[in-house]
Amino acid sequence: MSSLHPYMDNRVYLKEVKSLKKGGYDVVFINKDKEEIDEDGVILKRIEIKGGRFKRAFAAPLTMYKMAIREKADACHFHDPDIILAGVLLRIRGKKVIYDVHEDIPRQILSKPYLKPFVRKPSSFFFNLYEKLCAHSFNMNIAATPTIAGIFKKNHCKSFDLDNYPKLSEFQVEEPPEASAESEPRTRVAYVGYVTRLRGAVEMVEAAGKSKAQLDLIGPIEGEGLRDELKSMSGWSSVIEHGYQGRAGIAKIFAGCAAGLVTLHPIPNHIDAQATKMYEYMLAGLPVIASDFPLWRSILEEGQCGICVDPLNTDEIATAIDYILEHPEEAREMGERGKQLIINKYNWGVEEKKLLDFYRELIGE
Repeated sequence: MSSLHPYMDNRVYLKEVKSLKKGGYDVVFINKDKEEIDEDGVILKRIEIKGGRFKRAFAAPLTMYKMAIREKADACHFHDPDIILAGVLLRIRGKKVIYDVHEDIPRQILSKPYLKPFVRKPSSFFFNLYEKLCAHSFNMNIAATPTIAGIFKKNHCKSFDLDNYPKLSEFQVEEPPEASAESEPRTRVAYVGYVTRLRGAVEMVEAAGKSKAQLDLIGPIEGEGLRDELKSMSGWSSVIEHGYQGRAGIAKIFAGCAAGLVTLHPIPNHIDAQATKMYEYMLAGLPVIASDFPLWRSILEEGQCGICVDPLNTDEIATAIDYILEHPEEAREMGERGKQLIINKYNWGVEEKKLLDFYRELIGE
């Protein structure tokens, strides 16, 4: 159940829904976009919620609750904080309910640009209280990171982490050619995901202008006036804007790149996050240039597969980009080590087993 995520969402549909179907369960996916039966037999049903943000806050959980009741499901698994109330109502009706927690919402609220600063702290406090009180009633709270799972456990809520690692079938691009005098050097670096200020859009464009690379921006640009601001920067001449791309399109772009960027700003909700795009770069055999957060540094050091930088320092980002471009053989070895780390440890196959084991315990074979 999701009222916010696009139906092709990587975690919700492509991983969890597909894994549950593969595990032998009949799956109905209530979503905001699509009404069909897909090629694997998953039934997609569309939820229609009209009106602005305030109206949706009340309409979404009640509409979702009614649709879920009609399905007579053994378990109801929901993914959005705006439909927590639906989860509580379903528990009252005796349903088994799973809350899939993608973000540390209370910490995220503290950085919401559309909220006035004096509103953020009380909003964060009251949502934290509401979420944790409701979470006690659910059969399980599945968290996207160990840090989020730890927060729920600390509040005596049932929880385990289901990390958003990539599927090994994704981003299997052609192996990069061996570096040689005849090889055409790679002079592009990639960023994939929503392009926002807090995800380092301004700094990436500025750094691209200072470096010898072109920057492939893969994903929609979000934020009032951001696209116009980026286009006005001198570094924009070094940017290739691709917009939204499917998995095959992303893999094709990655095949021509020398490195992947994940230089998110050091706000609370980012520092302990599992950066899905970092794992995707690694699976594609790309060295990673990442924000110098403790968790991310530990992963890159474990794999010896990237460079950590201050995400607010454009000179440092540009220097790291140029180092990758100027040392192609070392970059190739970094990329290969990162790819092997994903294959051996950080992949969805490991998480899929955790998900299916949990469901077998919850509702039986």
